[in-house]
Amino acid sequence: MKLLLAGYYGSGNIGDEAILRSLISAIRKDRPQAAISVLSADPSGTSKVFNVGSIHKYSLVNILKELKKSDAFILGGGGLMQDSTSLRSLLYYLFLIASAKLLKKKVILLGQGIGPVRNKYLLKRALKGVDLITVRDEGSLKELTDIKARPKKLAMTSDITFMMGPPARENSNNILGYAGIMRRKSRLIGVSLRPPVKGRDTEAKYMAIASLCDHLIEKKDSQIVFLIFNHPDDLDVTSKVMAMMKNSANVILRQLAPAEMLDVISGLDAVIGMRLHSLIFSAIARVPGFGLSYDPKVESFQRQTGQGWIDLDNMDEIDLMTKVDRFIDDMGAGSFGIDRFSNAASENIRMLNECLENNKISVFDCNIDNLNIQESLQKAERLLMSKETGLIVTPNPEMIVASLKDIELRHIINNAYISVADGVGLMIAARILGRKFKRRIAGIDLMLELVKIAKAKRYKIFLFGGKEGVAEEAAKALDADVVGTYQGYSMNDHQVIDAIKKSKPDMLFVGMGSPKQEKWAANHLKELGVPLVMCVGGSLDVIAGKVKRAPVLMRKAGLEWLWRLITEPRRWRRMLVLPVFIIKVIRSRF
Repeated sequence: MKLLLAGYYGSGNIGDEAILRSLISAIRKDRPQAAISVLSADPSGTSKVFNVGSIHKYSLVNILKELKKSDAFILGGGGLMQDSTSLRSLLYYLFLIASAKLLKKKVILLGQGIGPVRNKYLLKRALKGVDLITVRDEGSLKELTDIKARPKKLAMTSDITFMMGPPARENSNNILGYAGIMRRKSRLIGVSLRPPVKGRDTEAKYMAIASLCDHLIEKKDSQIVFLIFNHPDDLDVTSKVMAMMKNSANVILRQLAPAEMLDVISGLDAVIGMRLHSLIFSAIARVPGFGLSYDPKVESFQRQTGQGWIDLDNMDEIDLMTKVDRFIDDMGAGSFGIDRFSNAASENIRMLNECLENNKISVFDCNIDNLNIQESLQKAERLLMSKETGLIVTPNPEMIVASLKDIELRHIINNAYISVADGVGLMIAARILGRKFKRRIAGIDLMLELVKIAKAKRYKIFLFGGKEGVAEEAAKALDADVVGTYQGYSMNDHQVIDAIKKSKPDMLFVGMGSPKQEKWAANHLKELGVPLVMCVGGSLDVIAGKVKRAPVLMRKAGLEWLWRLITEPRRWRRMLVLPVFIIKVIRSRF
């Protein structure tokens, strides 16, 4: 499997690099053979650090080539879906999403922080129909529900960074020592700054923060250590604030790896942070954190952890000092909730795996498994061993067209345990839609292979369908352990169900024609208690010798429909569905 990852990677931001490391580690744990490529501002650095393929994030031609080869596009973590700092950045990520959708790749957004977004229509259009979106906070979830985004699946989890391992507190003093920082006061307080959003009276904010740091040094016996999460932006802001201070402070100039920064924070007494990930790291390390909120995401996170914050847009120097004083005096009062966040972060990966394994092709909102016959049989055997119940259906163009108006039938197809493509028309449709089924699986072929498994493993079979005597003739031809049969023209469901339940089969083959057979099987699936129920259409007639199947060469050429038209001319009206179906697919595609 080939995966293409994108985010704010390769730009020296510790938070985003922590997201990337956590994401790659989780993918490799579950999918060691996966080929991973990353879009990065520093491709050679990203390749070296993470041992992945890497492409420059603005090399659009190479990105499109890599997308075409990939199975899924994953936009992993961070506050990417916003235009408060830059519209260009939002447009870039929306372009990637749109390109992946156009190439019919799976599109997955994990642990996202959504908003603020002014261009809501663009966001709504881009996210419509993506395979999975997980968001890291309630505000992001509300943003997407408010704009009526329509991904296939939407869930709230938490930031992917919470999957980082625990810090090594003993490394904190070593890293600080290498930076020439020794504890001289009773409190060691980390301060993380970042450039405020433009046009927000930045000089006054810098001065207020500088005064706060001086106050903590003079009145709270504290030593200030500035933490640089993003070189050089954070260092520029930090230098300005330090120049405004009356007292000296410390700063770690070396660009730390995410794990090193987590180790440093674990040895501090508190963190005062603008950077969201400085507060996330402090929560992971169980160190009290106070938020300097320049963005709703900071306030939202602090609410979740039970920690304090102040809105930088609506504060003055005295208010800032008062709130931080209260925080310093009450340090440790917050709940952190790290286990809750860690568990929620793991849900990102569980849902990612679920989405990647859901290898389906959608035709008019009918999701059909893209499996070959061997994969279908393996999945069927897992069902039989589980002793749970599951339905197998084999949609063809006629069923798909019917499902456009028949919502119940569409629901049955989408919720079947196995739904495989039966009909050359679906092969053509997938090609038009930019996808490709591994192969066509005729319902009768899958049924006969399942019967072979039943013979080998002594599973019991029940046949339900066909005219009087057809099921019995089919049972003789199969030469398997058929424990019961019932003709398909019975109007007495109670008798049929009673006969099946008394026989206790492992496999039930239902042949009554579509959509009658699918609706009957789905409605009685749980009541019957049969592990594997398969809808087989006219297969019992073929097995019983009542209907002759097309020659092998015609089947391989995808001309079985022509054989049926020749041998059963009365079916010509039903055959008109195929060209109508193909025309509808072309119209939907273009």
